[in-house]
Amino acid sequence: MTGAALWIWFQQIFGPASRRGEEILAFYGHPGELWGRSSRQLREDGKLTLGEIHRLVPKVEAEAGRIASLCRERGYGILTPDDRAYPLRLRHIQQPPLVLYVQGELGEIDNEAAISIVGSRRCSDYGREAAGHLAQQLAQAGAVVVSGFAAGIDAAAHLGALRARGKTVAVLGCGLDVDYPSGREEMRRMIAATGALVTEYPPGTQPLSGNFPCRNRILSGLALGVVVVEGNRHSGSLITAGLAAAQGRDVFAVPGSIFSPGSAAPHWLLSQGAIPAATARDILEEYLEQYPDRILIERCQELEDSRLLDQLEEQEKTRRTGPSAAPRGEKVPSKESSPPPAAREKAPPPLTLSSGQRAVYQALEEEPLSVQELMNRAQLPAREVLSALTQLEIEGLAAAHPGKRYSIP
Repeated sequence: MTGAALWIWFQQIFGPASRRGEEILAFYGHPGELWGRSSRQLREDGKLTLGEIHRLVPKVEAEAGRIASLCRERGYGILTPDDRAYPLRLRHIQQPPLVLYVQGELGEIDNEAAISIVGSRRCSDYGREAAGHLAQQLAQAGAVVVSGFAAGIDAAAHLGALRARGKTVAVLGCGLDVDYPSGREEMRRMIAATGALVTEYPPGTQPLSGNFPCRNRILSGLALGVVVVEGNRHSGSLITAGLAAAQGRDVFAVPGSIFSPGSAAPHWLLSQGAIPAATARDILEEYLEQYPDRILIERCQELEDSRLLDQLEEQEKTRRTGPSAAPRGEKVPSKESSPPPAAREKAPPPLTLSSGQRAVYQALEEEPLSVQELMNRAQLPAREVLSALTQLEIEGLAAAHPGKRYSIP
């Protein structure tokens, strides 16, 4: 056995993120050394238990070949420590992944200003907006946004990077062919088109809860720093932050409301010396000297100015339409006599939208609606509605809310 199949075989025996596998590999140096030894030699070496020796059977060898063949058929890349393209940043972390399955192109990520954004699945609207805004700024300035493809903060980070037409990398806790979280085919396609989805789990691996803490070391390992947006004191984002610190990566935290349970994790990190991050500039200034040709920090300012102008324009609209906007001498109606405010007029849909995306957009209202309600209004199946919502979020034409509800932004 040679090549990627050899590493897959070794990983099949000891499992991903295995300390035991790391010990055995440190002794033998390479899976090929283990593969080439007889059972008698392995017993004489005294490094493997009898159970481990018995697991070195043809069935495992056949499984490794099947996985490698399946990846070729589906167009998935396989990276192992034997490959020059295997990220240098991962070679020196504890329990580096022995196999990385890749959909898309990871590229020369060692030469990129990659930043991980992590946080709670059940995030607040503030957390979702903060993650998306930071990711959009980072991608606009040339950084690669890394996240975990989960609901909440992760999804907002990926969407923010895509909105800036930037590169984002999703690190999964399951096989590349497993639809988890469900209904994100369009987002997967867009991430793979400009960046990559990566996992150490072979095709068919289900998203078991134990996979995600292991996955987090790759999330932090690929990046220069980790930004924690939201999470409680028992959040998995703190695990990622701890791994980042152990790997010598920077840890950033986004301040939040003192009344929000979701601010507990970032506020605790700030008390422990994490770097406060309110804008992408706060993050990228740490790496300007290291990546002067990669980071275009002036673009952060352009995006901040644009956001500020949007806020000022909204304030001006309020001034023009609010009670104080009445001309001098004209009576301002009292609250009791004022008619209810008219519903905000929806902007016409862009011509670039497909018929399905246009139907879903027309179904959206200011009040958040469930996917089922949008399906009924648009007369489309769930798969098409979810795909359309992903594109509408990227275009800034839809806003996601807790409980998988959506509205116009």
